[in-house]
Amino acid sequence: MNISVAPSAAYKHRATMESAAHDDVELQVAQFVATLVEHTVLNDCLSQIHAMHSAARHHRGKARGMLIYGLTGTGKSTAAKEYEQRYPRSQASDRVLIPVLRVELPGHPTAKAIGEAILIALGDPLPHAGSAEFRMNRVRKLFKECQVELVILDEFQHITDNLNGRDRNIAADTIKNLMNDTGIPCVFIGTPSCRAYFVQNQQLGRRCSPKIGIRPFGFGTAADRTDFLRLLLALHHKLPFTGPSALIDPQTAEALHFASFGLVGLLIQLVECALRNTLLARATQLTREALHQAFAEVIYPRCPSNRNPFDKRFNCMPLTGPEEPFHGFGA
Repeated sequence: MNISVAPSAAYKHRATMESAAHDDVELQVAQFVATLVEHTVLNDCLSQIHAMHSAARHHRGKARGMLIYGLTGTGKSTAAKEYEQRYPRSQASDRVLIPVLRVELPGHPTAKAIGEAILIALGDPLPHAGSAEFRMNRVRKLFKECQVELVILDEFQHITDNLNGRDRNIAADTIKNLMNDTGIPCVFIGTPSCRAYFVQNQQLGRRCSPKIGIRPFGFGTAADRTDFLRLLLALHHKLPFTGPSALIDPQTAEALHFASFGLVGLLIQLVECALRNTLLARATQLTREALHQAFAEVIYPRCPSNRNPFDKRFNCMPLTGPEEPFHGFGA
């Protein structure tokens, strides 16, 4: 005989309360992640984009380009998204005006796929229709109608790394011709492999200046440490607590640099995890212990104690060894 027992009212109430508590935690974590952390590298990057954008607005002519490259997590895409948000879309009587268009290139960005990605970003209802030439003609028409002033092409390394020589050249020609035909400047965002490509490909390289490399935050000089400490202070102020935190503890700063390699994206990912665990534990202070746990969860799972920067047994060596999180990044 099967006997089913209905959940008690107390059980239901407890489950509802726990669900509400988790929702509140995720809301606070989402607010932490969504708030922009301003720092010197980000502001310099935004200033460079603005300079090219402003010049193009006042001096129509041959389109210029700019390359921003760096390791994943240095904040390139954050800068691109922030700049796009500073020039939001607006609705005119018969069309949407898009002063800044940000496009994420697909993993295999052939000329046809590039046209599709741009059309999707523009909001075209039929981005998959037609040949590469048909799509790019549609792009040119919509650029004019939507009064596009600046295009940001993110994940450009998919062109340099994922295509064979012939497809890569066709993709580059597609972008070059678009710049020539519209006079609209382009910001190219990608990993360090992009720089060599822009040096080799003179067709794009001549149109692309400056080429800006974004490096991880350093810790080797007094100036480096000051910049990194300012970043940690900015993150501390984003926390939903009123008291001190491990982020502004001078004894923890170097550990945070070891743990993130100075990469803003990884640092935020680490603090996000530590914050979630802290809130779930109903604690009111983000501690070094919370960072210790978060590092082992999101940066280096199953790491030995002497390779966790927040552990007293950490051997103070960069985490660049084989199978370690920053292998191949250099010391």
